[in-house]
Amino acid sequence: MTNSPIPRTDTPPKIPARFSIEQCLLEGWRGMINSFLPFFAVLCIYWLCTALMALPGLAIFAAQLVKYTIPWYLYGFLIFAQLISGFIFAPILQMGLLRVSLRVLEGETPTPADLSKCWRYFWQFLVASFIMRTIRLPAYLCFIFPGIWIDLSFRFYEYFIVDRGMGPIESFRASNEVTKGQMVRVLLTELILLVVTALGGLVFLIGAVPAYMIVSLARASMYRQILKNSLLEQEKLLDEELEVKAFDEKLRMRSSKPLSESEVFETLRSLEGASEGASISDNGISINVAENSKEKDTLERN
Repeated sequence: MTNSPIPRTDTPPKIPARFSIEQCLLEGWRGMINSFLPFFAVLCIYWLCTALMALPGLAIFAAQLVKYTIPWYLYGFLIFAQLISGFIFAPILQMGLLRVSLRVLEGETPTPADLSKCWRYFWQFLVASFIMRTIRLPAYLCFIFPGIWIDLSFRFYEYFIVDRGMGPIESFRASNEVTKGQMVRVLLTELILLVVTALGGLVFLIGAVPAYMIVSLARASMYRQILKNSLLEQEKLLDEELEVKAFDEKLRMRSSKPLSESEVFETLRSLEGASEGASISDNGISINVAENSKEKDTLERN
């Protein structure tokens, strides 16, 4: 009977799915139903603030449209107000919306005050957004696919800043780590959410608002699931590594190790020169005592 060779498998292990698309949509729908009124109130405040921030730019555009010459001091004030609103207030409000989505998923009631509670992460968020916009444009110019990869790989860097308080580089690394092996599922989820947004827009404002809520909550759910399952995988690997280390340590702590038969024979051979009349064979140990028989007889007679 011949033993057949064991086939080699050089393919890497398959990474399990870290989130469920159905659960994302289901949690988005339930969150919209359960927290519609408070979520809608927060969105109204957000849209009002966004409209106020856009007023300086609209004023400049309207003046140019009617060919009105704005005084230099007023023009400078409008430009300054536009820059302040775009670079300071807009990121804070954007982080606030992410916080509201996460709170709704946790079963909490969002409030308009949540829009301003992430101001302490302003610099991390601003720098990370600048880096993302800087690398995204050249990536999309390189045959689109690098840009898509960047968008999917760094999809959750904003959530890591708002939810975990990470820095820009740390948030990019974390997002890239949790999305490894999940690119196709993330892309498919984003396409489904795009369809949900389009269907909500077909019924104008009535459907656009619920669709916006569902999409926001579904993305937050995707982040929660993918983070939780990634941490569980790391914890499992850590437990396995600790078990291996504990087993190795247990082996090292064994002070008395039983000798094998070959080790016994080697030890006795080393002592053969010191013991006269001792002969050692591989099948056993025999000691010749013929030379000492006279001494034993004398001792027995005495």
